[in-house]
Amino acid sequence: MADSDGGWFKWAVGAIIALLGAGGGIVALITYVHPGPPNPDGSWRYEMQSDGSPDKLRGSLEIVVSGDRVSGSMSNPDPQKPNETSAIEGSFLNNALTLTRNTNQSGVFQKYTLRREGDGFAGRFENIGQKKGSYYYDSGSFNLHR
Repeated sequence: MADSDGGWFKWAVGAIIALLGAGGGIVALITYVHPGPPNPDGSWRYEMQSDGSPDKLRGSLEIVVSGDRVSGSMSNPDPQKPNETSAIEGSFLNNALTLTRNTNQSGVFQKYTLRREGDGFAGRFENIGQKKGSYYYDSGSFNLHR
């Protein structure tokens, strides 16, 4: 009765512990190789380009995250108003960052819809609050990077 001392049980427990340890190592390796989404909290630089213009506008963004809600401030993309900032608000859910800011132009807001891309976010902006074809309507690409 070689098994009466519980050898098989000790072997089974050891095998389970070894498999759990290997599994933890695999999870750590996957997390290292493919990290989760970047937390949008903090300082960012942006680059935006209107669909109707070859000019790229650049500026900065400060984002504060609280749960899935975000808020902060954004420098004005208008090169003639470099010291003006606007409040931003939105959400960060499922790797998607959605922001809105008041452009201070006749009730026009810009909506930014961004997805995680590498270490940053990329997507589109669109002016809302005016009909397409009106003077303030615009849309284009928008990218965030650190």
